[in-house]
Amino acid sequence: MKILKIASLDCVKKQSEIIKKSVIENGAIILRGIFDPNDMKTSLNFLYNGLDGMPILGTTQGTRESVRKNTLKWSVGGSTGAQKGNARFMLTAYNPIFEDDIYGFRSNFIRLIQIRDAIRGDQKTTNDDSLSNQSFNACRFQVYPRGGGFMLGHRDYVAEQASLQQNAPLLQLLLFVTKRGVDFMTGGAYLVHDGQKIDIENLALPGDIVIYDGRSHHGVDDVDSEVPLDTTQIRGRVVALVTIYQ
Repeated sequence: MKILKIASLDCVKKQSEIIKKSVIENGAIILRGIFDPNDMKTSLNFLYNGLDGMPILGTTQGTRESVRKNTLKWSVGGSTGAQKGNARFMLTAYNPIFEDDIYGFRSNFIRLIQIRDAIRGDQKTTNDDSLSNQSFNACRFQVYPRGGGFMLGHRDYVAEQASLQQNAPLLQLLLFVTKRGVDFMTGGAYLVHDGQKIDIENLALPGDIVIYDGRSHHGVDDVDSEVPLDTTQIRGRVVALVTIYQ
């Protein structure tokens, strides 16, 4: 997988065709240099403080309204709700742009959306004010807890449909907040391309953006499965996303 060192939004625009070509040829690309790793660490502390103090909705309690608020929700299992046919164990911390910036991450979410638009290269924007049909950017953190957090290998068919309705290609951007070997020890994200399994965690650093085509087969291997699960102090692998939701 290619690692492209890039320092600004203007550089992303200039390199947009190279980025898209690399995703097609290699399954994904890593952009490094736009986000400050120290910002990731600071926001991670804000996030963990929130996880320790806020109520968490159950797997099937999430609603169209709840994901439009600052909400914590479990996603556990593989046969109910959004998990049907795609088993997982993770926690999602929703933090839409129009809600309070409780994690101090607002500017990073906005920048992620801008980067996605810059890569598109069609002069269109996908910020919340520009989206139609009550769609919005589901700014959120996904937390895969130590003790077995995972996501079965899958393709992002639902997100693909939402993107197509906005005339936007499905380029999924993951902003890495944690690092294997520091915040967790084993497991993490992978991508399958041309029959080869790519260990993304072996390459990505906090502050890196991993960009892939959501139709690619990808998942998260069990995070620290040898460690007892502790739901009173949730820690583990964390990424930030700005996927368009309807």
